[in-house]
Amino acid sequence: MVLLAGCGGGDDDSSATTVREPLTCISESTGLRFTTQLASCDQAFAKGRELATELELATGVDTPAAETALATTCSIIQGTETKTFDTPKQAEFAERLNSLGICAGDPTMLVAPTTAPVNVLAESAGWTLVDVVDGDTLDVTSAVEGQRRIDLIGINAPEPGECMADQATNALRFIATDHELKLVPDKTDANAEGNNVRYVEQVGGVDLGATMIELGLAIAQPVEPDIARGGQYAQKMTDAQTAAVGLWAPNACPPPTVPATSGAPIATGAPATSAP
Repeated sequence: MVLLAGCGGGDDDSSATTVREPLTCISESTGLRFTTQLASCDQAFAKGRELATELELATGVDTPAAETALATTCSIIQGTETKTFDTPKQAEFAERLNSLGICAGDPTMLVAPTTAPVNVLAESAGWTLVDVVDGDTLDVTSAVEGQRRIDLIGINAPEPGECMADQATNALRFIATDHELKLVPDKTDANAEGNNVRYVEQVGGVDLGATMIELGLAIAQPVEPDIARGGQYAQKMTDAQTAAVGLWAPNACPPPTVPATSGAPIATGAPATSAP
């Protein structure tokens, strides 16, 4: 105990005030130390365990988890190094340990976990055509990011060797050549083949994928989760079918099969018939 004598002008003004020194407590289970403003360490441990149980940081006052939560939190808020809490209840625990004098300290030493930044894909311009692989895949380059292979989102064009594959490849080359191109992402950055998946537009707004559908040289084929333009593309395919252009023209080639599920290829043979 420390005795502090009051100061005054006479005997009537004199007074004495006692101030309790903080007690140093040691957790037997963890070896951690903390100081308490309470009358005894037993009282500090008892109240701390009760509080830990109340906040569901332990299943009971006599469990090792209750003492561990108390000693660990007290050592953090009375220490010099910040720590990250796992649940908001741990932050509340620290606040109440401090306010009740169980272990006075700085509750802000226990900080919220940082949230990893979301990798937001951004559109980018300044791309030019290097080559066209087929009616829905092309190689592009930019001075900043180098060369990439791009699969157009939401469409499926005939593969090399299939009906109208050459027309589709030539059409994509025609609308991509001699234009500055912009790559616009949806949700996915790259597919299983390692190609970037993007909507590709001429700077000025002409959507290459949409144009291929309008020409009847690709079908609309949205694949989750990249479906931002799925409805728009579906309507353009309906318009192409109505206009009977490209793959939809009479006798152009066997009718293209619109897949019931994403990922199905365009049929190039005769339409399937039911088994007898």
